[in-house]
Amino acid sequence: MHVFGNIRLILGIDVHHTEDIDEGRTPITWPEQMQHFWNANAFGAMYLRALRASESAYELGAMRTTADWALMEALEVATDTPAQIRRTEIYVPAASQWILICGHEIFDLSKKKHGYSGETVWRRRIGGSDGGQRLWTGADGFSLERRKFWSKRFTEISALKGKVAESATTSATEAAKMMARIEDE
Repeated sequence: MHVFGNIRLILGIDVHHTEDIDEGRTPITWPEQMQHFWNANAFGAMYLRALRASESAYELGAMRTTADWALMEALEVATDTPAQIRRTEIYVPAASQWILICGHEIFDLSKKKHGYSGETVWRRRIGGSDGGQRLWTGADGFSLERRKFWSKRFTEISALKGKVAESATTSATEAAKMMARIEDE
């Protein structure tokens, strides 16, 4: 089960795949999905920040993996087609929570190259039904190079005002600014 499966059980919320919503297999609307996904990611980021000093290795590892996936799913796919733009409107505000809430922890993971193997392992096609191709061609795991790519993507998405929902551009702007502030400290 994906880590968000555990968060869904804890919080009692439903987070659905975009394909399921597209095909009408869920009772949830796009705005509800956006809010649920934002809540799950905000909770995950707070949980990672709280676990940082604890000795719970399993939960810490699970939240690090969840952060990696959230940022990857939001920032490592194109924003060209209507389906990709809609996906951006859900994933970017949610992924920005990892930077806004525990950006220092993400920066530390990047400096320490947590989960970095020097290889790109094909886990599954990022982008789902929207036809997105993975934009990040570097190695999996956290690294300063990948963090720089994420920061660049947040900046690019923040410039899409009028093309994507304001919640996506605003959260992308806030995340990019936070990443710059953390790096300058």
